[in-house]
Amino acid sequence: MRRHTGPAVTIMGCMGALLCAAEAPAAQTPPAPAPARSTVVVLEDQGVVPPNATRGFTRFCPKRAPHPVGGTFGPGAGAPLVGQFLLAASYPTREQRAWRVVVKNITPLAQSFFAGAVCLGADVRVAYPQTTGVAAPGADAGAQLRCPASAPRGIGGFFRPQQTSAMGQIAGDGSFRTGAGWDTAIRNIGPIPLGMLAPGPLGYRVGGVCAGAGLRTATVSRVRTVPAGQAAQTTFRCPARTPQPLGAVYAAANAAAAGQILATGAFRTGARTWVTGVRNVSDKPQAGASGAICVR
Repeated sequence: MRRHTGPAVTIMGCMGALLCAAEAPAAQTPPAPAPARSTVVVLEDQGVVPPNATRGFTRFCPKRAPHPVGGTFGPGAGAPLVGQFLLAASYPTREQRAWRVVVKNITPLAQSFFAGAVCLGADVRVAYPQTTGVAAPGADAGAQLRCPASAPRGIGGFFRPQQTSAMGQIAGDGSFRTGAGWDTAIRNIGPIPLGMLAPGPLGYRVGGVCAGAGLRTATVSRVRTVPAGQAAQTTFRCPARTPQPLGAVYAAANAAAAGQILATGAFRTGARTWVTGVRNVSDKPQAGASGAICVR
């Protein structure tokens, strides 16, 4: 997946670290206990979004899972289409006790939808590093967020426009784990219809969700070619060691697809399954990556 910033880890550096570790005498220590199973709670609401408009929901996390770590969204029950929404904002709010998701309807018809929060209960620290920037008209932008030492494990990302009046004019086009934390990206899409050049630069805020090393996690993902102007949904199953789906992973799979693969669905479908949807907004087939973060 394409990264925005940050140095690469070299093979030689990794080999050197392994050699150094091999020179140290083996310590006789008891095996570490297995990480405790975390609590994952998904809270969702349903509504209708008018044509070419934005709507969203905010959900507070319960005491048993007090950390908001991500959002869900998708078409409502009985909706005949997939890919009719773009993710306009998804971020922690209310002093990091709740999560808000806003979707953009890119069709000329009213559409039913659902959106909500993913909440985590675990005996680890959760941190929300963030930064701001400005996206040029029609451009892709974002940042690689570094997780702090006390919460080194990237488990999600978030974004929103800096100004409420710009809601619906940026869309999520990248969210994935890196060696240092999490990469979150957006595209300045301007007003609908898609394909028109956005009228001007837009300020944005992006961030990562980080958890303590005691939280066992895994990423499941795949790359597929998405036809021009089409959407693709993929179902992911979490492995037995980390059976609970926590959030979506998505991005352009190469430089040619940068800014062309946008999030169009992210939701839990079962105890171990998650669906991530992306849409190719270009006039050519593009390679899009999607996946899910899973926790114990």
